[in-house]
Formats: sequence, structure tokens, C-alpha cells
Amino acid sequence: MGIVTSTVYQQQYSSMREDIKYKMDLIGQTKVNLTGQITELVNSATDLEPGSPMAKQLQARIEKLHQLEKRLEMQLAAYQAQLKSIDEAEQHVQ
Repeated sequence: MGIVTSTVYQQQYSSMREDIKYKMDLIGQTKVNLTGQITELVNSATDLEPGSPMAKQLQARIEKLHQLEKRLEMQLAAYQAQLKSIDEAEQHVQ
């Protein structure tokens, strides 16, 4: 493979890698925010009567946030797999 072609591929891989890392950082920040929200809701729920309408609403919200957290984990795993693929493809170019 020519030097120019190799350089172009390396630049593309670098760009893709940086884009994915940026997205992974955003997911990390979002997860930190979610953890804080969940903690606040759990603390609020401890002051309520179990089974009360408000406690049920808080528990439903907590569950939705946990589901979002799981989806973020799956997206993070997908990005990690993409990074691995980029690294492997880049090794073939060199």
C-alpha cells in the first residue's frame, strides 16, 4: 500500500477513534448524572410511606433511570467494540 493511501487511512482511523472516544466520554458524564439523580430519588423515597402514590411514582422513576443506565452500558460496550475494530483495521494498514 502506498504511503499516501496509508496516511489517509490512518487519518480516517484517528478521526473515527476520537469521535468514538468523545461519545464514550459523554456517556460517562451522563452515567455520573444518572447516578446522582438515582441517589437523590432513593433518598427522597426513604422519607415516604412505602406503598404511597408518591413512593410508587419515585420507584417507577428510579426504575426508568436504571433502564436508561443499562442502555448506556450497552452503547458503551458497542463503542468499545468499534474501537477494537478500528485498532485491528489500523494494524492491517501499517
